[in-house]
Amino acid sequence: MAKYNEKNTQCKPIAFDEFVSILESQKEALFSPENIEVNTQLLQRLFLNREFLVKFLCDETLEQDDKVNTYTYQVYLLTVSDYFVIRANVWLPESVTTDKNVFSYGFAHDHNFDLLTLGYFGSGYETLLCEYDNSETTGMPGEQVELSNFQRVRLSEGSVLFMQNSKDVHIQYPSKDLSISLNIMGTVPSEKPQLKFDVENKMIAKSLTGTIEQHYQKLYHLYEEQGRKSICELAESC
Repeated sequence: MAKYNEKNTQCKPIAFDEFVSILESQKEALFSPENIEVNTQLLQRLFLNREFLVKFLCDETLEQDDKVNTYTYQVYLLTVSDYFVIRANVWLPESVTTDKNVFSYGFAHDHNFDLLTLGYFGSGYETLLCEYDNSETTGMPGEQVELSNFQRVRLSEGSVLFMQNSKDVHIQYPSKDLSISLNIMGTVPSEKPQLKFDVENKMIAKSLTGTIEQHYQKLYHLYEEQGRKSICELAESC
């Protein structure tokens, strides 16, 4: 079941390099129940570090002419490990979003990897969560699924959300303003494909495996100018 934690201001900030080092020491146990709790607290500490991401984004902007960014202005790759990837995702409000599919807004989907995500900047997107039993599904379009444990949360600043691979389903809704989340993503995917769901009719709509990254690539063409503006706004606010 997805787990949501509110902001914790009682902890101490942590340097990004130290944060990564602790995660790497956990290896394949990164998403064990115990380490999910540990890493939630680490993300809450990283939230209190208001400098590292601004520096990274500014460096990325200055270096755009010298290297090829395989992601887009919505997605920034911060670290790659044998066991996880850390990314920063930029979320735009509905008023400047012409293609909601690029941001995965408005449709129910799961992930075929474990995911811990932190609201780092802005009001954050709102998400409707539920879960299904992947041992009872084949992943075929039109297949009926039982969805349960519905809850609605907002990934506001300092909050942390865990979603288990091939179990938790969510629908994201646009943030009210420019927002940024930080994701710890497991690099070992589930044997199950990523799925899109029809929540109203409680059925699988289709397989999404391989298509989310294609959506990210669209962002380069749609939001180049908006992305550069967003980075400047973040830098000026901190």
